[in-house]
Amino acid sequence: MPKILITGTIPKQARKNLEDLKLDIIERGVSDLVEEKAFIDTIKDIDIYLNGGYEIITRAVLEAANALKLMIFLGTDAGTYIDLVAAKEKNVQVCNTPAANALSVAEFTVGLIINAQRRIPFSVAPSNTNNAYKTYHTAYGKTLGLIGFGNIGSHVS
Repeated sequence: MPKILITGTIPKQARKNLEDLKLDIIERGVSDLVEEKAFIDTIKDIDIYLNGGYEIITRAVLEAANALKLMIFLGTDAGTYIDLVAAKEKNVQVCNTPAANALSVAEFTVGLIINAQRRIPFSVAPSNTNNAYKTYHTAYGKTLGLIGFGNIGSHVS
């Protein structure tokens, strides 16, 4: 039975789907494998690795991964966390999930835009109790320009 190592948390339905595939699921917390030695000891016989933690997949980790065929990176910019050259040399397929959190990032962006316009931290900061910051700056009637219209920009619009 193929083994899958999951770091971090995944939705319940995704876990159920993996169980339905009859995979031997090994789970670790988001910070459990940050130390390279612990990671190397854990990944030796793993076939599939689903990265949702803070660990860095170095050349040494990949060299220790004797059975590894597929790495799934939960996020974008997998090259920041995975040695892609070493993965290619070992013939390990690397996938990412570029749009997985686009809606959350777009919502956060809208929040930051409103925060910047209304200057919310200044109006609630304890140091301003005697000299309250005016929050009359409104976004109404303002024009917002978006640079880029990809996964996140399209949600912001």
